[in-house]
Amino acid sequence: MKRALILLIWTSFLSPLWADEPVKGSGRAFFGVASFTDEAAEPLLHVGGGGEGQIAGKLGVTADLGYLAALDGLSGGIGVFSPGLIYHFGERDRTMPFANGGYTLLFREDTLNYFFAGAGLDHWFSQRTGLRVEFRVHGGDLGLVEGRFSFLFR
Repeated sequence: MKRALILLIWTSFLSPLWADEPVKGSGRAFFGVASFTDEAAEPLLHVGGGGEGQIAGKLGVTADLGYLAALDGLSGGIGVFSPGLIYHFGERDRTMPFANGGYTLLFREDTLNYFFAGAGLDHWFSQRTGLRVEFRVHGGDLGLVEGRFSFLFR
């Protein structure tokens, strides 16, 4: 199972190399507020960055690397790596809704493997800058929900 997941991730990131048309992409810096779904959950801050590239039509690959920690003390947090796929709905307009999903790796002294699903909206102010509003759920037995704001750039 792990080999199949690693092969899927590498294939999705390398597939733009043999695409027929030039890859279009963007980068982002994000911050968000997250919480575990149990009753005693405290709010968490999630900050990081990432990017995405278009591989076929409205389909693209995406990856984020971030830091997730409690709001009351930012030390003792964990790293979060999330590669996945993204689909933009509609034509290439200034405002585009999207859905995304993929793999979530949490790491510090040990690693935990989960998945994520999300949806949101990109709004481009110009050819080079934009804003993303996104909601994500990290699944499995993790039960982490998150709202994010990202600054987009090309």
